[in-house]
Amino acid sequence: MRTAILKVGGSLFDLRDLGPRLQRVLSHIDAERKVLFPGGGEAADIVRHWHQEHGLSDEQSHWLAIHATGMNANLLSVIVPCRILSRREALEIKGLNDSEIWAMAPWHFIFNADQAYSDAPPHVWDVTSDTLAAWTAIRWPAEELLLLKSVPCPVGRTATEAVQAGLVDPYFPGYAGRLPRVSWCCLRDDEPTVVPWLEHGICVSR
Repeated sequence: MRTAILKVGGSLFDLRDLGPRLQRVLSHIDAERKVLFPGGGEAADIVRHWHQEHGLSDEQSHWLAIHATGMNANLLSVIVPCRILSRREALEIKGLNDSEIWAMAPWHFIFNADQAYSDAPPHVWDVTSDTLAAWTAIRWPAEELLLLKSVPCPVGRTATEAVQAGLVDPYFPGYAGRLPRVSWCCLRDDEPTVVPWLEHGICVSR
């Protein structure tokens, strides 16, 4: 049964019609299980401020930022609408009801998986929710990761080239290459369209 994780970029949370836009994209995703994975956005920016003001370590800030995305997950559950994954459901994909759309509070999965697997992303600011969503998609596992962004898809560019362009974080290519499929959608477009980008880390020709 196919599962798609849709990473909702933090830069999108100021869209007044974010809910309807997400619903339109979700209606075109060819997967039985659809899970919204929130980016940090302004919630993570607060943690960045605390990091400077209170002298927090990278480790402390890492977990606070992941906790902060839980608030964004709750927002998604209201405006889409959809259900929030419980801790048990986040850890056991077979427990999901196939007919529903879900939002993931990333802490529920990442904290436990981080302890269980040696390939977890490092706890540093250079790791963004793009990489965390990719790693979650690998470990869950999901057949597709869809990056919902504020910028167009880097068609024909490798993941490494996308890093150089500032479109994804430096750790993303190492995880994207392990995914069957990575797609992209500029959700700010007048007509948002899902564009195939990478298959097993290789650019999809168009």
